[in-house]
Amino acid sequence: MATGSPLALSLPSQEDKRSMPDQQNDLRATEESIQRDADTLKRLEEEKTDLDPRDARVDRISEQVEEVAKGLRDKAVAERELSHEI
Repeated sequence: MATGSPLALSLPSQEDKRSMPDQQNDLRATEESIQRDADTLKRLEEEKTDLDPRDARVDRISEQVEEVAKGLRDKAVAERELSHEI
């Protein structure tokens, strides 16, 4: 088959065939990581609910919440970008 034929142009390259499962695996792993982070945020917020607002642990837990939330945003951006690539 000639390389310039329309059929040859429509077939995915070997590189595309290899990268699609990798991108899908990356997307799945990102989704799972986001779910774990959401569970962590829920657990931390529930833990804070049981504490007196003046308790020093509230501040420590709030800092943890901030850190997880920052990472969550980055992962959400990566998830969106990966989904556009697939």
